[in-house]
Amino acid sequence: MTEKIEREVAGAVVARVAKKTALLALVSAVVSLFFFMPEGAEAWRSFLAGILAGAGLGVLNFRWLALIVEKVYTKQVGVSPARRIMSWPLNILKLSAIFIILYVLIRHRSVHLTGLVTGLSISFISILWEGLTALSRDRRGIKKEEA
Repeated sequence: MTEKIEREVAGAVVARVAKKTALLALVSAVVSLFFFMPEGAEAWRSFLAGILAGAGLGVLNFRWLALIVEKVYTKQVGVSPARRIMSWPLNILKLSAIFIILYVLIRHRSVHLTGLVTGLSISFISILWEGLTALSRDRRGIKKEEA
């Protein structure tokens, strides 16, 4: 594959994961409405904010991970060792930014902690869902070639 095609494939995977995360976040928000109805609207809003923050951070982290993997596998040819070494601090800063955001959200109790964990889990489930879907497509393609 050429570099441009690989970048488009990586971008498409990230977009599909983001759509699946949004779908699962919407379903969780509706389901959580029934659980938090007795506690009031403020509790539900806090839980919903946690779901959205967790899902958003999960997708952002996956996007950054996809960019890192793309750089490692497609852009390493002809890149100087110094430039490769200098890219690691940037990656550490990106990861640190996510941890800082999580710390601030948890420390200041800006969102419901269970909602935040739910949102992070939703993005993880979406990544697994996309991987299993891609694996299923590949297997169907192999079976068609064998026939």
